[in-house]
Amino acid sequence: MGNWDAIGRDFQRYILRWEGGYVNHPDDPGGHTNKGVTLATFQNLAPALLGIPGTLDNLKKLTDAQHLKILKYYWDSVKGDSFSNPVIAAYATELAWGSGPGNSKKMFRTAGNAIGVQLSSGSSFTADDIKKINALGPVDLFNAITTARINFYKSLSTWSVFGKGWTNRINDFVGTFKKKLPTTA
Repeated sequence: MGNWDAIGRDFQRYILRWEGGYVNHPDDPGGHTNKGVTLATFQNLAPALLGIPGTLDNLKKLTDAQHLKILKYYWDSVKGDSFSNPVIAAYATELAWGSGPGNSKKMFRTAGNAIGVQLSSGSSFTADDIKKINALGPVDLFNAITTARINFYKSLSTWSVFGKGWTNRINDFVGTFKKKLPTTA
């Protein structure tokens, strides 16, 4: 069984708790969004991934099954099945989902630096990066990623608008997934 099979449904339940249904918040640069999928992302992914036009109407009708396929796309974008721990893979995916795959890698790089591991400077995880990540203690890495994530969000201009919600979301992620980590390597 792969990492996605082990944690994909739990990850989707977590995402849906925070993303909910259709919104178009005036301060959110993502604009029209349903279940955390922005219209721009939907326009890009829906034709090839879901076999439907990426229209606003179809975004508003996004099903949980379609949503799961889009989540899996993000999982694949960070090479989730290459990580030895599904929780760490879910963290990489959560960061890619909310901030893009390049920022996911950036936060992992910051976390790695904090615990003495240097990851490559590119925007994608390399095989060597994943090998280094897999060699780390998952609890220490999880904690370092959480710190890097909080600091990244605090650096955004929209922190004053969304910071409380982001903090709550981070705390929920920690509460939901940290307990699934092994306490020994």
